[in-house]
Amino acid sequence: MNSPTDAPDVVQSLCRQNFDAICLPNSNLVGASFPTIAQAAQRSNVPIFGFLGSMAKQVAVVVVTRDYHDMGHDSGLIAARVMRGKKTSHAWRKNVRSSTPSVS
Repeated sequence: MNSPTDAPDVVQSLCRQNFDAICLPNSNLVGASFPTIAQAAQRSNVPIFGFLGSMAKQVAVVVVTRDYHDMGHDSGLIAARVMRGKKTSHAWRKNVRSSTPSVS
């Protein structure tokens, strides 16, 4: 897909190939095309796995995404440790959280 206008044809073609699921990466193109992709996947009864939090609120079955609030909090803790004299090579090794799964 080169642009969101390609989405209807590309997704319909994919859905006709009997895939078990559609896995969508996090990208501007996917974000702009997601409503069209979701509509075609729903019509074909194909589940969507995604990596954008907003997809969970729509039709994605499983979404794994970063919690930017938690990342900001963790970054602040790291910055505070560095400002207190901790070596930067060791400052990040605590309190770094992983991605957050969301199941619809």
